[in-house]
Amino acid sequence: MKVTGVRLVRADAADIRRGLLAYGSIELEGCFVIDSIKLFNNSPRRVNGMFVQMPNIPTLRRCDVCGRKTPVKEIECLYCKAIAAPSEANYFRDVCHPTTPECRDMIESAVFAEWQRINAHPDHHRDEIPEEVFGGGLVDA
Repeated sequence: MKVTGVRLVRADAADIRRGLLAYGSIELEGCFVIDSIKLFNNSPRRVNGMFVQMPNIPTLRRCDVCGRKTPVKEIECLYCKAIAAPSEANYFRDVCHPTTPECRDMIESAVFAEWQRINAHPDHHRDEIPEEVFGGGLVDA
């Protein structure tokens, strides 16, 4: 499998202060797209400090009082405001992710190369990229 396309957009100044450098999508073998990847800086897990975060969604749990689903990171139920017991679960879970170190290295190498390319062109902005590239899945915070 090969990465056949990477599309990144620089994050805004507020996100950069929190460590988010860019967000975008990758294309595998010209037939599968993964939207909502994020490129972060200042990671102690990586030699060069950058890492690619795959798309993720909040982990949910059922409220003991009303039975509705609420994100694990919330202290109280979003619906009935009942206080939830602390949870050891991760706050987010990946929607998709590489299953081998080789696949992760391949994806990261392609994303890092695209990051270097867009840094060489300081006028690279999201406005220049058609919305269909992102599939409407990226939302500005």
